[in-house]
Amino acid sequence: MNNSKTILQDELLTFADSRHYIETLYLQTNLHEHIRGDEPNNQKHDIALNQFYNDKLAHGEYIGNSNSRDWYRFNNYRIGVITDYDKAIKSNWYTVLIQYEQSHMWMLKGDLKGLDLPLTTDRSLYKIQRADTTLIYKSDIDYLNGYGIISKYRKQHTIDKNGVIETKYLGTRSSGNMVRWYNKTNELKQTENYKKIELLSKYFGDIENLYTIELEMNRDYLLRTMNIDTLEDIEKLKEAYKNIIGGMRVYELNVTNEELLKGRHSDRITANRFSEWVEYERVEKKRYKPSKEYLIDRMASSTKKYLESMGTKKEDYNKVALSIANNYIAKMGMGGADDLVISYEPSMLSEAIVEMNNKHERLRDCGNDLLIVEAQKAFKPFPFVSKKVV
Repeated sequence: MNNSKTILQDELLTFADSRHYIETLYLQTNLHEHIRGDEPNNQKHDIALNQFYNDKLAHGEYIGNSNSRDWYRFNNYRIGVITDYDKAIKSNWYTVLIQYEQSHMWMLKGDLKGLDLPLTTDRSLYKIQRADTTLIYKSDIDYLNGYGIISKYRKQHTIDKNGVIETKYLGTRSSGNMVRWYNKTNELKQTENYKKIELLSKYFGDIENLYTIELEMNRDYLLRTMNIDTLEDIEKLKEAYKNIIGGMRVYELNVTNEELLKGRHSDRITANRFSEWVEYERVEKKRYKPSKEYLIDRMASSTKKYLESMGTKKEDYNKVALSIANNYIAKMGMGGADDLVISYEPSMLSEAIVEMNNKHERLRDCGNDLLIVEAQKAFKPFPFVSKKVV
């Protein structure tokens, strides 16, 4: 059965009350982009920085410098500014980072109209660095315990206390796409965040039996996979949430469902969803194949470093490295070979090279060939089928 049809057959979970909103939002922008004129960007940066400081930053609370940014606190957000334009450009950083307070995000609707923007109001200039879309719900049923979840996430782990699950993680933060499902009531009581307690108590009546499921996505995943770039793409962010969270199926843990899962018949399981599910067109990932010149250059560089660690004479570095690289590329280009053999011309052999070859043999026998490891790191995602380097 088609997975989308299976999901659409599931009924939505019912809650006593719920609230869906963007809880965490980090935006980034460049000061010079908010200034019109023909001046070079570094001059526009200085002009905008001076104006920004007088109009905004001087009226905030300076809280220190961290990661090359001067940080200021305001009611609705924190702002981190890099004053050195050249340093920001060299590091490929945006000069302004804005981290919004949860209390401000709580007051906004899904389209984020009324979002407090510290610079100009052009939403296309504010790039989304991170967005956590959250569902807080009140339920007498603890779906964290006694229930399982079917999703496309390969990695899943739980955190429990005295055998009771308090948090489930799906995916990883490093992937840029992670789901955190947890007992909100316990978190509020443990952290004693009175500001959040007051906020949620006003909405739900109290903080008992509250749970949260949140989807955290960072810029790399948003842009490269979901084609979400700036504040103008907020509607697409909502659709992405429905596609990912709406595609997760919650089912009761029992013998019948366990047998169905073992038999790979998850489509027969009666399950429920957190939200409606919608189709979403992701960005098609193009397979990257580096040029032969690039491969040779990287292989030579990696080999040179390895030779240096072996104590090879300096004059032998380049000729040995290039010889290895060229032979490596030549053999790899043949395709289908079970083993990759890199040979050296007799004139290039030296005691250091013989020593390196002997060490390679020992490493290969231990399943830890450094050259292949280095090559895989350098050329990833280029496919490597070689298993032996001599």
